Amino acid sequence: MLAAAAAQLQGAADHARKAFAETLTDTTWPFWKLSIASFNEEKPAREFLVGKPVFSGTALQDRRGGRGYVALEIDESGGAKFVFLKDSWRWLRPEMEAEGTSLELLNARGVRYVPTLVCHEDIPGHRVNMNETLANIYGPSKALDALPSVIFSHYRMVVREVGVPLHKFSNGRQLIEILTQCVEAHRDAYKLTNILHRDLSEGNMLMVPVDAKKESQVPDGTVVYQGMLMDWELCERVDLRDIKGYDQPSRRGTYSYLSVRAMDYPRRFVSVADEIEAFVHVLVQMSVDHLP
Repeated sequence: MLAAAAAQLQGAADHARKAFAETLTDTTWPFWKLSIASFNEEKPAREFLVGKPVFSGTALQDRRGGRGYVALEIDESGGAKFVFLKDSWRWLRPEMEAEGTSLELLNARGVRYVPTLVCHEDIPGHRVNMNETLANIYGPSKALDALPSVIFSHYRMVVREVGVPLHKFSNGRQLIEILTQCVEAHRDAYKLTNILHRDLSEGNMLMVPVDAKKESQVPDGTVVYQGMLMDWELCERVDLRDIKGYDQPSRRGTYSYLSVRAMDYPRRFVSVADEIEAFVHVLVQMSVDHLP
């Protein structure tokens, strides 16, 4: 693991290697080997080595207990495959598919500028019934019995791309290019799969380093950045809205970027116009905070 982190790679691939190496510098943090089987498929589990998470949500920030790791896949062929591993607790509801399932559809339909799924899994035996947990802590009550059942499943997902936070853009032109590509990802997802993202924010838009194409106007070997719209956990299939009894997922969006309509009418379905307004909020915040 340490040898792979120290071995320099060519071009854009070296970014992920450097990011992984940085997660190993904290000697107080343990290293872990995580196994992930294929979701609903009988395939051998894939194993990944991780160090300190690059993101760890607190209870107040993220009720899903989300953590993000730059990981190294254990590959018997000896090749170093650096990927991004997301570890969280997903809410089990009929209308909310696993994020990896949504990414599989997006990838299959050719949606651009979205993460490329490697594998994902609900960890067997890792489920929490919040109603039972609260009853054990506070004792049974009629009010608690009246609440719908809330069950979380421990979930891991791996994607190929390791990105750079949006706020690290170098100039206004690059910011517009990255946001434009994220808008194109959103448009493709809606047109090709009937999916709305529903959680647009600065943190869910990344810059991914890629090697410049030969036909581009930059020298060969140059690393450039393209936008990536990530975190599709709260997305919604709008074609399901016509089904009788359908109830949209109750939680949607990062409140700092929600449209005025979504804030004023929280029970109404999220629309494309709401999502476009969220993109504008991201653009304004990035411009005010980081441009001279």
